[in-house]
Amino acid sequence: MDPFAGINRNVPDIPDHEGVEELNAYSHGDGAHIAGWSWKPKEHAKGTLFCLHGFSDNCRNPGSWPLWIKLAAEHNVALVSFDFRHHGRSSDKWPTLGTGEAWDLLGAMDRAQELGFPQPFIVNAGSLGAMAAQRAAVADERIRGCFLAEPPECPWHAVGSSIWNALDGMGRVLVPFGTIIGGQLINAYYRWQILTDGDVRKHPAVHNP
Repeated sequence: MDPFAGINRNVPDIPDHEGVEELNAYSHGDGAHIAGWSWKPKEHAKGTLFCLHGFSDNCRNPGSWPLWIKLAAEHNVALVSFDFRHHGRSSDKWPTLGTGEAWDLLGAMDRAQELGFPQPFIVNAGSLGAMAAQRAAVADERIRGCFLAEPPECPWHAVGSSIWNALDGMGRVLVPFGTIIGGQLINAYYRWQILTDGDVRKHPAVHNP
């Protein structure tokens, strides 16, 4: 059973744009294949921007990538984007709504560094991408800044929100039960408490006042 089978994996090729090249990497934690693309400005780049998609989206969305390249060009930085696990053309491994996607980002950062992409690394992300970025940022000092939009409170909250959005009317009374079952399914798939690990509020590197 795959609870994420509804995510569309039939996606376009990498953007057909001057300077765009294919990028393949392997996730930090479990070696999942990560498929994406990169772009560099004609002049020497001052850093690298990682633009990350949200849940059920992909890095090849024509509604997003032209804006990402425009943003990178305006600030003279290189650009990297990729499909998270179980999205686009990356690995079939289940989403984790935090830690697994952070592994994907760290793997892409490693590959970018190997290819000579300049630091500092900056992340622009929303939704699922924002959850990945904040989890990765507390683990890796190469990330020097993040611009994050609408990250769920924690991975368990993301599971509940997904179930809420999938139901309507009286069906939503099942959300608390569905959240518990859905979260435990993800943990069982990875054989450890991966959702809890993705909660940055509990990470020792985060000091709340």
